[in-house]
Amino acid sequence: LNSYCATTSAWIMYDGPNYSGNQYIAIWASENPVCDDFTLTGGLSSIRHIGDRIDWEADTLNTFTSDFFMGQMDTLYTTNETAGGLPLLNAAVTGSKCWTIYDQDHFQGASVCLCANGFPVFYGRPDIVPVTHTGSVILSGSCPPGVSRPSGKSQPRFGERRLENGMRMETQ
Repeated sequence: LNSYCATTSAWIMYDGPNYSGNQYIAIWASENPVCDDFTLTGGLSSIRHIGDRIDWEADTLNTFTSDFFMGQMDTLYTTNETAGGLPLLNAAVTGSKCWTIYDQDHFQGASVCLCANGFPVFYGRPDIVPVTHTGSVILSGSCPPGVSRPSGKSQPRFGERRLENGMRMETQ
């Protein structure tokens, strides 16, 4: 990938194949399409959409089975008693509500509450501990009492180097 056109949306872009290599976050908030060329040497190789494909402000939870927003990605839209039990290493939340994630089915086990703020919020592994798997999830307006609520990053904390309209994420 060497160029793009985008409207209001959020993407994770990778310079390696199959969602690998360095990651770049791009968040556009524009009613008019933005088109440009990437300035990266070698360009980009793969790209993932974050959140709902039609309504970027919809409440969604994207979970990733590998560090640095790699591996299998699942998108959840509603409360689910059995969310699959996949490993949980990173997450991205869109919309304006909170997701309480439990590492066991039927809302049992360790939990963490991840919230959005109108823009996508990205959570790395340190934010999600002690939850290790996506067992079940609850979508609600706030976090339950006593459940950890990390702040996450609206602009990922993984670096400050600008990539067009996004932020580069670097390993910690």
